[in-house]
Amino acid sequence: EGSRLHPTHSALRENSLTLDFPGELTVRHQFILAGDRLRVTNTLLNRSPRPVPLRQVVILAGTLEPGPWQRVFEQSETMTGKTGIFRTPGTHLSDSCLGLTDAGGTSALVAGFEKLDSAFYRFRLEECRSDRRLTPSCRREDIPLPAGGTLELSPLWIGVGPSLSGDCIVTGK
Repeated sequence: EGSRLHPTHSALRENSLTLDFPGELTVRHQFILAGDRLRVTNTLLNRSPRPVPLRQVVILAGTLEPGPWQRVFEQSETMTGKTGIFRTPGTHLSDSCLGLTDAGGTSALVAGFEKLDSAFYRFRLEECRSDRRLTPSCRREDIPLPAGGTLELSPLWIGVGPSLSGDCIVTGK
């Protein structure tokens, strides 16, 4: 299963968040506002003299503020998974992107990864009562980050708009 690392130090400066982890691993998130969308770039740096195997990199997991979200769009990249819009609460897994909308479809929050060519990206939404936790992650299958190496993960886009299919669609453009 591997061990889960927790940051030992964090620094928030202007538009970036730097997290230092045990074993001389650093993660840097940069935040860029592009119109009404937020683009988050994610860079890992291995400062140790040995390779570090990475099973999964969690990207800015946290609790969402209360909102009108009563439905979730999730998609699966496998033949056995499910794709569609489902009622919340519950636990939902979605590959590459995830959308939340109100019951009437008049407001939405969409999150998605820009590039899908070098890794597998997934969102996990866990809801119970009034607590809603969103965990975006990159699955790395224990591929080692070389000593002194840097890894650029796909940027994460987050947008808010009037509908899942409207202006909040997440794109790199």
